[in-house]
This record gives sequence, C-alpha cells and structure tokens, in this order.
Amino acid sequence: MIVFWHLLLAHFLADFTFHTDYIYRKKISNPFKGLTVHGLVYLVCLLICCLPYLEIKWFTVAGVSFNGVESIFLLTLIHIFSDFIDTSDNHDVIGMNALMFVCWQIIEIAILFIVAPFMLTPERTTIAFWILKLIIILCGLIISSHLLMVLIHLFIKDFIHKSYPTFDERYVYMIYRAGLYMSLILPSNIAFLIALIWIGCLYIIFKIKEVTFMSGKNIAGTILTLLIAIGVRWLIYHVY
Repeated sequence: MIVFWHLLLAHFLADFTFHTDYIYRKKISNPFKGLTVHGLVYLVCLLICCLPYLEIKWFTVAGVSFNGVESIFLLTLIHIFSDFIDTSDNHDVIGMNALMFVCWQIIEIAILFIVAPFMLTPERTTIAFWILKLIIILCGLIISSHLLMVLIHLFIKDFIHKSYPTFDERYVYMIYRAGLYMSLILPSNIAFLIALIWIGCLYIIFKIKEVTFMSGKNIAGTILTLLIAIGVRWLIYHVY
C-alpha cells in the first residue's frame, strides 16, 4: 500500500492541482496538444512522488517484469488514453457529468492500486513512515479542496444547469474547505476549536467577497470535508 499512496498523491496533483485552465482548454480545442501536456505533467508527478521506488520490481505480466520507471510510463499512457475516451472531460454530457467524473476517477485509481507493488508499512521510527502520513494528509487536502470543487459544480451543472462560478468565488470555497480540513485533522480536541475559528474567519471573507456562505453547495462541501477529515484522521492516527 505504500507505493499506492505515493501514486495516489501524484494522480491528484496532476489531475487537479496542476491541471491548469490552459490544459483544460487545450484538451478541448486541441486534444493532441492538451493530452500531451497533461501526460507530461502526469509523468513528472509520478516520477517525483515515487522516486524511492523506481528501481524495484512492481508487477509481472506473462513472465515480463516491470520496474517503477517502466510501470510509470505505462500508467501515463493508460491515463492519456482514458482521458482521450472520457467524453465528460469537456463537461458537456448533460445530466451525467458528475457520475462520469466519479466513475473515471474510480477506474483510474483502481488501475494505480493494481499496478502498485505490495510493500509492508515502514517502521514508525523511520522517515518513510512520517512521509507516508504526510502523503495521506495531502491526498485528503486535494480531495477536500480541489476535487470537491469539481464534483460539486459538475453536480450543479447536471441538475441546476448553472455554469462554473467566478474565479474569486471558486477559490474562496476551496480555501475555506482546505483550511477546515487541515483544522479537523489536528490532534486532540483542539482541532474542533481551530475549525470553528477558521469558519468564523472565512465567514468574514465570504461577506467581503460577496459570496453566499450558507449556500447549498457550501453546506454540502462542508459535510463532505468533515467526512474526508474523519477518514484521514482514522488512517493517520489508527491505521498508520
């Protein structure tokens, strides 16, 4: 599972954090160029995140073994192909965008899980153990901030038929959920106190930016962020 978490972080970084508006527009207007740039970003993220495990054997098919570098190049090609056939990437599949988005994410993450080699959890006294915890925290951060932003607005487009919000509104919501998530995964009960303080501070920012704090999408985002934080707390405090 260790390498899988490294792969998962790389996937989220490439598919969300570094999936810029430029890449999104190019994937629609010029699919070859857009997918090439996105594929390069995906490849670099995988190589960097999995750097300690590139030389070991990951999996074997029909007697042919693949090490980390070879597996990552294969995963990148698979990802480019999946993005090419994923028609929901242009967010124009009426009523099905959110569902297709979730389905494709599950498929791509499942492929990472299948390819990742099995390795025992490192000893608690090693740096690798604390890096693993950090990677799990970062995965939760990207999910609660960026992935939820995409999912919520795809759902809104499917059923309420509204377009994406303005830049300010989009990132105020993302910063709010990111801070709430990071507050909730702190150790002990101080997490809930800091989370309440964060909510109060961001409420003021929402007012300044003229963004509705008690909107349905913000309430849904808050509940989902809480659930993600609970899951991550369980992983980093009880599993690893």
